Parts: sequence; C-alpha cells; structure tokens
Amino acid sequence: SGEGEARRAAAQLAAQLDEAKRELDRSARAAHLAAGRETQAREALSSLGERSAQRLSEASRLATAEATRRADDADERAARAARELSSLRERVHELQQSAEAARATASRRAEELEAARC
Repeated sequence: SGEGEARRAAAQLAAQLDEAKRELDRSARAAHLAAGRETQAREALSSLGERSAQRLSEASRLATAEATRRADDADERAARAARELSSLRERVHELQQSAEAARATASRRAEELEAARC
C-alpha cells in the first residue's frame, strides 16, 4: 500500500542520506589529511630554503674571509717588495757614489803621477 511504499522510500532516502554523510566525512578527513600534508610540505620547503640560505651565507662568509686573507697576503708581499726595491735603490745610489769617488781619486792620482814625471 501507499504507506508501506512511503516507508520504504523514506528508509531508502535515510540510507542514502547516511551514505552521503559517511562520504562527506571521508571527504572531510581526506581534505584534512591533504591540508596537513600540504602544511608539512610547506614547512619542509621553508626549512630547506632556510638551510640553503644558511649554507649560502656561510659559503659567502668563507669566500669573503678567504678573499680578504689573500688580499692581505698580497698587500704584505707588495709592501715587502716595495721595501726591498727601496733598499736596492739605496744600495745602487751608494755604489754610484763610491764609483764616482773612486774615479775622482784615480783621476787625481793620474794627475799627480803626470805632474811627478814632469
């Protein structure tokens, strides 16, 4: 009869509603899990980015320190070379003066010998 069919239809609709609720719950859990995985992935990516930035910063700091050390070494070598060059120039000047004095002495002796012969 009509009442029985209505009850069956109501029971069928109630079963479909229950199934829809269960599907909705499964979808909500899946969405929650997916959001959690996305959050974890973002955190991991952020952490990786931070570690990469730290490594890059450390590499940059080390490269700068090495470049500074090399520049300081080069400056020290240049200063040492400049001091050696200055010392050599002084020695050349001293030798030139000694040579001039020796020529002057030799010239005077030659003149004295020439005068003594006459």
